[in-house]
Amino acid sequence: MGIPAFAILYVPPFLCFQYVVFKTDFGATLAASLPWWELILASMYRVPMELPLQYLIAAGDMTQAFAWVTETVEPYRITLFGVKTLTFTRGLSIDGLVALVLGNALLLMSTHKTLTPDVLLGYFVLIQCTLVQQFKILLVTTPGSKLYMLEEDGPTTPSAWRFSRTLPSAIQIYFSSQLGWVVFGLAMRKLPPLF
Repeated sequence: MGIPAFAILYVPPFLCFQYVVFKTDFGATLAASLPWWELILASMYRVPMELPLQYLIAAGDMTQAFAWVTETVEPYRITLFGVKTLTFTRGLSIDGLVALVLGNALLLMSTHKTLTPDVLLGYFVLIQCTLVQQFKILLVTTPGSKLYMLEEDGPTTPSAWRFSRTLPSAIQIYFSSQLGWVVFGLAMRKLPPLF
């Protein structure tokens, strides 16, 4: 089902990165020295990564499932866990759009020295949208994964599906999601203790 490959390829580096962030002096120093606006800017990394994908979707070289949720596309199907098949006529990508809109608003609001609750809440929404999207894409591109299968009708299916399964695409998705978790971990380390 692809779960062993996912666990081997993704979980050990994730644990190593999070150990550095949460358990070392380096992680503590880095989290303390980063202003919130820099963490928010780093969390917006999906914007420059998503924009080229929109051109590839328009050219028919990328699956339409990666279009933004605001876009109407040709129907495509997603099968979850090999059981439930759903048909969509809109893109499912939320991370680039949320990072572009909410990220810029948070950047403007985070220039103050004190962290306000609205900025913190907005940041959690931003990072969760990014990480959920990355996890979804990571499952699609994990070799042998049957947890989340994508099917499209029409002439662009072979190139669109091949592109999302290529090694450079998988590497980009892998490292960008790991980067997202590191940035989120640094933000968590920066917060004052709750108790």
